[in-house]
Amino acid sequence: MIGSEQLRVSSEASTLDSVAEPRAAASSSPIPLIAWAMAASTYHRIWLGEGVLIAINVSILLYRAVGLGELIAGTIVSVLTLGVMYAFNDAYDAAADRHNPKKDQRQVSVYFDHRRACYRILLAAKILTVVLAWVLLGPASATATATVIAVNFIYSTALKGVPIVDVAWCGVWGAAFAAVVLPPTDLIVLVGLMTAVCHLYQALGDRSADAQTSPLDRLSDRELEIFRRVGRGENVQSIAESLYLSPKTVEAHKEHIKQKLKLKTNNELLQYAIEARVNDAL
Repeated sequence: MIGSEQLRVSSEASTLDSVAEPRAAASSSPIPLIAWAMAASTYHRIWLGEGVLIAINVSILLYRAVGLGELIAGTIVSVLTLGVMYAFNDAYDAAADRHNPKKDQRQVSVYFDHRRACYRILLAAKILTVVLAWVLLGPASATATATVIAVNFIYSTALKGVPIVDVAWCGVWGAAFAAVVLPPTDLIVLVGLMTAVCHLYQALGDRSADAQTSPLDRLSDRELEIFRRVGRGENVQSIAESLYLSPKTVEAHKEHIKQKLKLKTNNELLQYAIEARVNDAL
């Protein structure tokens, strides 16, 4: 009796497991999680006041006295363009943000755990946004949309934190974003200058804070992650593979790190990183 009862329970458990597996598989798609993370990227930036460029684009549309249809279309394209750029920035920085207590770790985990799917979805979203701009606003808007997305990609992967250059590049980014809603040239230049000046003030504010904190606080999240890995003895190829970067990008980040920490050689960087690790500064 006991043996037959155990067999029956075991059979029922196996049946339940076989039913649960398809459900788990059905719910294992990362798309809903990635969609939530992408929406959260935009929401967090707007909450911090970084969505002001959307308001500027809407103001430009009102200044141009466009019809209601173009006003709605321009707003939709502006929001989507800003959204895919912010989502890419967060996805790209996810590996470094795992050690940043200021970041929403649920969102970071989604980007990091599903990074390949994230990049595929983001690529599709970027293409869709450009196509939508073409359909709703015309080829000039689509060109501006593709340009600002490309400018953002270059900034996030190569120029972020580079003295002077990143300020100028942010100006180009702001100008390209304004061009999405087809303003006069003088307004494009004005928005670009405004964006560069705002970024400059932010950078100066960060520099003032850096004077009162650790030199490591000058590093961006991505640079800090690479610095940690240098301290653990990882070489450029290993770091590149772990963070899904090219070796050239890792080398560029190392150069930026040396500039910010006032170091001259890779040996000085390695020694500094090891000492920081030994002293629990990382």
